[in-house]
Amino acid sequence: MTGLNGAQVVIPAGALATEIRINIEQIVTGAPALPAGFAAHGQMFAFTPHGTTFAAPVTMTLPFDPASVPAGTTPVFYKTTNAQTQWEQIANATFGATTVSAQVTSFSNATVVIPPLTVGDPIRVWSFREFRGDALEEVELDSGTQFGGELEEIYDFGGAFFDPEMLLEDGTVAASDNIASGFIYSSPSGVTYYVEAQAPLGNAAIPEDPIGSEARLVQYQTYTKNSADATYRFTLSSAFIEVYDGNGSLHRACPDTHDLIGLACDLIKGTIYLDVKAYKDADVPGVPKVIFYRVAGGALLNGSAGAWLAHAWPANSSRAPLWNSQDFSIDHEPFRGGPDGHLLMELINPRTYHVNLSSVDVGESFTVLVETYASTYNRAAGAVSGQDAEFETAVNTWLRDPATIGGTTVTTSGLTPIATPLPLVEPVEPVAEPAPCVPGPGPDPAAGLIQFSAATFTQAEASTTPTIAVSRTGGSVGAVTATFSTGGGTAVAGVDYTETASTIYFADGDAAERNVELPIIQDLLSAERDKTVNLTLSQPGGCAALGSRTTAVLTIRDDDVPPPPTLFTVGGTVTGYTGAGLVLENHIGLFLPIAGNGPFTFSNIPSPSGTAYLVRVFNQPHNGSFQTQACTVANGTGIFGNANVTNVVVTCESL
Repeated sequence: MTGLNGAQVVIPAGALATEIRINIEQIVTGAPALPAGFAAHGQMFAFTPHGTTFAAPVTMTLPFDPASVPAGTTPVFYKTTNAQTQWEQIANATFGATTVSAQVTSFSNATVVIPPLTVGDPIRVWSFREFRGDALEEVELDSGTQFGGELEEIYDFGGAFFDPEMLLEDGTVAASDNIASGFIYSSPSGVTYYVEAQAPLGNAAIPEDPIGSEARLVQYQTYTKNSADATYRFTLSSAFIEVYDGNGSLHRACPDTHDLIGLACDLIKGTIYLDVKAYKDADVPGVPKVIFYRVAGGALLNGSAGAWLAHAWPANSSRAPLWNSQDFSIDHEPFRGGPDGHLLMELINPRTYHVNLSSVDVGESFTVLVETYASTYNRAAGAVSGQDAEFETAVNTWLRDPATIGGTTVTTSGLTPIATPLPLVEPVEPVAEPAPCVPGPGPDPAAGLIQFSAATFTQAEASTTPTIAVSRTGGSVGAVTATFSTGGGTAVAGVDYTETASTIYFADGDAAERNVELPIIQDLLSAERDKTVNLTLSQPGGCAALGSRTTAVLTIRDDDVPPPPTLFTVGGTVTGYTGAGLVLENHIGLFLPIAGNGPFTFSNIPSPSGTAYLVRVFNQPHNGSFQTQACTVANGTGIFGNANVTNVVVTCESL
């Protein structure tokens, strides 16, 4: 469809479930204000109905004159969020000679904007999300992009049983208020940043109830290297995950869909994640920006009272370990009479990481891209056991110490912060070519064997925590790699998971087990069968060799709770009844006194489809001790289909 001045939208087949009238109009008022310092460049358009969402991306096109862009600036495609309250950048925009196009999944206002010029200020992209119902449907609640300045965002997700006091950057204390909040912070220079999240008290049995939260920060900072001995290092000062569950004494049965193979019950979970990568900013059209440094990993505390699973892992793409499980302490404390009702998983000591800048020449620029998030969910805040008396539960996560002003800090030397090139681009992580063994020939036994840690792995459909583990055993001499790939199995790539080919990295002296990130696509469909993905390790690099387990199978476990069975009632009509005392009985022993002729329904306890039903006369009409009528039942037996039974006929005749 084409609107005024060439504004256009192309909607592919299947993007809309129903027919909708689409409009495109040029607007000058009514849209939310652009972020501070931003200026609209050209016309602003409204694509309506606002809030329309599409099952497949649609292509939105606006008129654009590149010759009118001020020197030294980069135009950016912006649209309003689904809530129509603020603007967000569309990163996939393509600028042509006379137009700009981008793929979007919802309708809103759209325009080209010119961001403010920045001199070394970081760019931050932030968001808050919540997870709803047992299936953990992910919904974005608030987000934004900020150029420079101090970033401090707080979002309240709902009620909470326990939330800690928080020391804020201005020195004030955010008191415990029984509100589950999310925090995102980055200092004006970007050298200190942190995220925190607390789980709200929703009922997992209600699909639209929020039971989890996430606070996510993505930060870009670009530098020019001024000296050969320039350094960049960052220190991770503290990280915590805290859980409460006072229900140990109830001995609740774990729902089958959340049983982590006997290790724990996936009811309560807190996760923290940090990914720091560096890439060069070579201004060569069409050449992707390639990562030259990366350290990434996460930590989680998962389970319920009596059985908790604590785990910290380096990501497979991490050149060196971010951390391991032994870097955390686990403090067990009694809570509500249970020995393991309160757990605190805490980073034992601060850890400092050095970014290797040897591949960056003096005078060259590079960007450090940080992605960090804290996430939670609490399926145990509502009734799990079916008993009335259930006790408090909570989960809180921080990538900082809530009692002190801290977080991840950055120190540099021989570097000058400069403006980050726009538009923002995610660098690529190509599969590394296997490095030869030097001096060779053949593998060095001291370099070890790379293989899967097990023959089978299991991951819940809604879980973002990687479970596929790759080990290096028998030696750790030299930097080595292997290629991980997916293919085959009952799961369908692009439908159930994202097909993946990636590199497993181990540094010299590094034998920390790697966890491979395989994105699972959540479909929110209930009662599906579990599906499998075949996994392969190949192409060892360096002097390592592959071990015996070069293949494995991942089972994607459907964790969507099946809907309750549809229930139906049985009833019909009574005719000819003139006496008193008629009582009918149904297939589950319910009795229904009949007051007179007309319709009747056994409605106290409906029955599911497929159940056999029965209606019979339990007590005939009578006058005192004498029977006055004989009542018979027609259509009184059968099987419930997918509808209420209404055709039972009770006919009474006088004796």
